[in-house]
Amino acid sequence: MTDLSPQKFISRRQVLPATPLVDILIPLLIVTFATMTAFNFQSALVTNYSKEPTKLSFVGSYQDSETAPSHQVISHITSCNYSFIDYPVTSNNLVNATLLSAVTQLRMDFSNTLGCSQKQTITHTLHPLSERFISVVLHEVRESKNSRFTQDHPWTFDISNGKIIKLGRIFRDNTILGNHVATENIGELLKSNFAINRENQEIMVRIGHTEVVIPFSELKHSLTYDISEELLGINPFPFRDPDNINCAVEKCLALTFDDGPTYLTEHLLNILKNYGAKATFFPLGNRAAGYAHLLSRASAEGHDIGSHSLAHHNLNLLSAPQIATDLSSATYFIQMASGQRVRFFRPPYGNHNANVDQAAANLGQQIVMWSIDTNDWRYRDAGHVCHHIVQHAHPGAVILLHDIYESSIEGARCAIEQLSHEYRFVNLTTLYP
Repeated sequence: MTDLSPQKFISRRQVLPATPLVDILIPLLIVTFATMTAFNFQSALVTNYSKEPTKLSFVGSYQDSETAPSHQVISHITSCNYSFIDYPVTSNNLVNATLLSAVTQLRMDFSNTLGCSQKQTITHTLHPLSERFISVVLHEVRESKNSRFTQDHPWTFDISNGKIIKLGRIFRDNTILGNHVATENIGELLKSNFAINRENQEIMVRIGHTEVVIPFSELKHSLTYDISEELLGINPFPFRDPDNINCAVEKCLALTFDDGPTYLTEHLLNILKNYGAKATFFPLGNRAAGYAHLLSRASAEGHDIGSHSLAHHNLNLLSAPQIATDLSSATYFIQMASGQRVRFFRPPYGNHNANVDQAAANLGQQIVMWSIDTNDWRYRDAGHVCHHIVQHAHPGAVILLHDIYESSIEGARCAIEQLSHEYRFVNLTTLYP
């Protein structure tokens, strides 16, 4: 470290020629050295934008409140133009480096524009999304005597690792993007940076010099299942909309199938499709992944997908934490397989207590039992199943069946055929809108 003590300067002056020039230069060098070391690395990176005489000032770091992120302010003045830059500083150095590089490039682009008497202002808006994610928008304004140019530059960052999230990361269905850009530009749009504004309920994307704004209202069936809820605050698993059937006016029956899916479920779906009937499935969570193609198909064809727990345990014998884990795990696997949000829960054996009720409520799930029990598991006879449904059918009835027995499926087909002239076969969402 350089010794800047007064004694050291006195000894240096004793060995140097005592001329007026030295007396002037030494204090000047001291001031210059102290000034240069006061600049931090941000100032260094925004220097040398122009060959013109430059005045660069690192104005400082600011924090608007104890909880708000800090931000850096830099002004840059040449004999021709002026820039004012205010950009955020986060807890992640990689994010900070990305933003610093961006404002540096924007400043360099501006310094290379023709003409003088121009002003560039860069400010920013932060959109905290969760402890892990944050969106940042740099607002750039370039002004001259006769013109004004504005452009926003968006990012969404994963603060845990500093990575930039691209738009394609949150979309599983790109169809709605065709409403905003030409089809041939969708691929480029998916690779673009974006920012999420929850207050305005929209996503802002920049593709070239074009700004694309996508409202949340268009995203219902388009989002990925893993990070979209944390980013946008939207559950990516949509509830099924009720069919255009009024069960308060029309006579409705709700077929429900527990314990599946199995290979027989495909045959059941074919039957339901042939008759234009809707049903509700209560699959087990531990079977969902292996039959994801069938659950996905069932959802796509208008059937409700509920939950019947993870592995058909008697939940009344489990502790409250065990119940909560069971239901949440089942919900995760079923939603991942079907792409539909689980609204209904049916406890195994129909057994539930206060802990089960609370766990279901915490997941936003309505417990649904039945009003017609076919006892299909006991008799394994298609004729019995059919006869029991036909004899006991009444408006608003919820019918208990299992799609693990061929006799149950054939019995359901028989009942649909006999009752479809009088009843509408609906899912639970339509029965309980």
